[in-house]
Amino acid sequence: MAIAAIVIGTLLFLTSILVFWKTYQPPSCTDGKQNQDETGIDCGGSCPYLCVQENIPPTVLYALPLISTAGRTDIIAMVENKNIRAAARKVPYTIKLFDARGATMKEITGTVDLPPHTAMPIYVPRALEQDTVARVFIEIVPTMVAWYSLDQDSRILPTIEGKPFALPADKPRIEALVSNASIYPLSRVPLVAIVHDVLSNNVVAASATVVDVAAQSESTASFNWNEPFSSNNVRVVFYALTPLP
Repeated sequence: MAIAAIVIGTLLFLTSILVFWKTYQPPSCTDGKQNQDETGIDCGGSCPYLCVQENIPPTVLYALPLISTAGRTDIIAMVENKNIRAAARKVPYTIKLFDARGATMKEITGTVDLPPHTAMPIYVPRALEQDTVARVFIEIVPTMVAWYSLDQDSRILPTIEGKPFALPADKPRIEALVSNASIYPLSRVPLVAIVHDVLSNNVVAASATVVDVAAQSESTASFNWNEPFSSNNVRVVFYALTPLP
């Protein structure tokens, strides 16, 4: 009897070991549990992504409709990452367009990269045609932002220098010299130009284009508008939307 009990016990022990090794998964950053040195579930510690609660959520500095006399509405917005040592790739957002009564006219989704301690523009041309937008709202869900550690902006960014502004009566146009000092070519880099009124600093127009710049070379980018600005006393700020690596 004792021998049978020992045999049964041994078989159960060996079976439990076999089941353990068949089902055991070592702690990881994708197991849906807070283990190893994580400070949250699958985040913080040695995991590549930081925990949401450890970082400042993205801040929408402004979101504006730019309405032409023909009724076309472009959207220009600015989203800031206030975190000094954290970045996020492809942060999802939803743009909501409202009429004067507060009814939703349209929703637009997209993504934006947020380098550390940087404000990034979102420009949506022709968001709406032949209708009047009263208000624009951008929603970014903080829990949908996958933050990761980045001490400094590691993108290869060109320098952009605007040439003298040509302001014809009907179609303003500006050219910018885009310089690439790196040893790597820049291909299809999105550029955004935001036009501000000098006195009020309000945004009065925006435009976008793409540019190719060879390594250690220069290229010219042109920004065009189909009608005059609401102010002739303007300044232009240029942004290169180079994605995070």
